[in-house]
Order: sequence, then structure tokens, then C-alpha cells
Amino acid sequence: MGTVPKLFRPIIPTPPRDPEEVIRWAQALSDVLAKYFRDAEISLLDKRAFVSVEKQLPGAAFTISPNSVRIELYTTVGITSHATTAIKDGEVGQLLILQNVGTATITIKHAANTILKTGADTILAVTNGIMLLSWDATGSNWIEI
Repeated sequence: MGTVPKLFRPIIPTPPRDPEEVIRWAQALSDVLAKYFRDAEISLLDKRAFVSVEKQLPGAAFTISPNSVRIELYTTVGITSHATTAIKDGEVGQLLILQNVGTATITIKHAANTILKTGADTILAVTNGIMLLSWDATGSNWIEI
């Protein structure tokens, strides 16, 4: 595992030698760590590391589990998502990248917990067909971006 760039490491205040300074040091430490984690959250997409990738092997009438920012879908036969729930519910503001890394087409149904750009089913082409969606908690739909 690589080292964390210096820019992203918190600068921890030096612990005091004087016991009376411990409370002030603890507050300074708390402030530094709070800022560090706020900054780290900003550098993440969807509060998850952008590099988070999950491979799924969907079958006929599949429903995708959005457990990662990017889902690689693999199949060797043409398949179509479930007619009413193509993708399980997400979290507020969640982004989802679906990528076909298989050798056959994958069809994502429109109006199946999804609102797709074309207003119709979308076919993810063989090897690298890709789509980006965002979860809309108000309407309970994945919206293609």
C-alpha cells in the first residue's frame, strides 16, 4: 500500500509537557482531526473512494445492488434488467457508474426505478458500454446523467 501524500495527512499538535495544557492541546487536536475528516470527505465522491469498483454477474431480469460507486457488469448472453426495479434504492446524492465489461449487451429498463435520458430502455454496448446515474431520493429513482 502506498504512502498517504503529505497534503492529506493531518498535522498533529505536539502533546504538552505541562499537565495544565492538556485540555487546550486536546481541543487543538480535536479541531485538527475534524478539519482533516471534513477535507477527506470533500475529496471523496459519494463519501466513498472513487476507485471503489464492484463486479456483478447479473442474470435474466436482474436488479443491480448499488454497493459501490462503479459497478462492472459481466455477462456472456444478452440480458435485460427487472421490469420494475433495475437498480436497488440508493442514498441521497449517490452517484453510480454502470459499465458493461462482458461480451454481450445489457439492457437497463426505463421506468424501473430509473429515469433514463432517452425516455426508453438503454442498451449498454458490449465491452465498455457505460452510463452514469444519480439517486433522487425524492422521486425514488435513479436518474441518468
